[in-house]
This record gives sequence, C-alpha cells and structure tokens, in this order.
Amino acid sequence: PLATLSFGGPVTALGFISGAGSFTLTFSGVLDAPLTLAKLRVSVGTLSNLQRTSAAGAPDVYTFSYEPPAATAGAVVLELPAGSVTRGGIPNDTDYWTYGLATR
Repeated sequence: PLATLSFGGPVTALGFISGAGSFTLTFSGVLDAPLTLAKLRVSVGTLSNLQRTSAAGAPDVYTFSYEPPAATAGAVVLELPAGSVTRGGIPNDTDYWTYGLATR
C-alpha cells in the first residue's frame, strides 16, 4: 500500500516543525489490519493518540499526535518499516518521511 504523510502544524515560515502538532497518514486503500503506534518509528520526540479517521470501507486514514523535544534543531524522521502493514496480503515497502525541526 502507498502511504502519504502530512504535518498539521505548527511550522515556522520556512516550514520547519516548531512545536507539538498532528500528523495525518493516508493509505492508498483499506489495510488488512489496523495500524498501531508500535509500527511507526520516530527519530526524535514522541508519538501518541493514533486514531483511524476514515469511514469504514474507505481508504485508511490515521491521525496521531507528535511532541518534539524542546530546544531541538535538525531533522525528525518518521518511518513505517517494510512489512508493517498489508493491503490485499501485499506488504508495504519501507516508507520514510523527513521534516525539518526547530523548537525553542
């Protein structure tokens, strides 16, 4: 399954994550089993409050909260490792998303 990830803010004028916010993870179809936070990896900060927000039978969409560490600059990498989810019995390839991080 293909997956896209977007961050809902807050962000700086340059597009860097600047504080706690939420991510939306959208899949290309309905997954064989629900996504869990244990399947997601984050390089810095914490993830919580995973919720499926799509209607039954619609392509899966999940939202979750992200809390970055204070006074951190650099990058935050989110990963959905290969085989973490399946759609029609076909596992995903590894997906990586990198965002700039600048908190005070």
